Amino acid sequence: MQTMNITYERSGCKQFFKKHRDDEKTIKACIENALDVQLETGMSKVKRAVSARVNGQCVYEFRVNLKRTGSARVAFIVNENDNHGNGNHPSYEKNSTFNETSPKECDSKNSSKQETGKTSQNMKNDGNVTVLFISSTLQKDEFTRLLEHNLKEAGLCD
Repeated sequence: MQTMNITYERSGCKQFFKKHRDDEKTIKACIENALDVQLETGMSKVKRAVSARVNGQCVYEFRVNLKRTGSARVAFIVNENDNHGNGNHPSYEKNSTFNETSPKECDSKNSSKQETGKTSQNMKNDGNVTVLFISSTLQKDEFTRLLEHNLKEAGLCD
């Protein structure tokens, strides 16, 4: 199995990492481990975060324990379609710098229950994951509201 490349979207993660500056490496390690476990076990604790899409991918979220920092919710996409042959995907290994992305359109009209039925095999084929948003807000509806606002502000979604 190839190593997982994790990209942290600057607009959704910077504030959380700034608030927990001393624990950034531990937080990234906890998120990486949790994502790896979820992708390997069929994403049993993962839910659809919003109906909109980012880069044509469904946005998922789950709760993760970040040791000293406490619990947080993490929204992410699994980049399944990065094999375009151009090698221009803006990803990096786990402890690299933030990624600035350009605005992308979301296709919220085509979201359906079929997307949630994807198997873990589809998720494991590509080791690229983009963490879009991290928040210590644990209540699902409030987290979803914050995530939608953040995606719109960043120009990642309609």
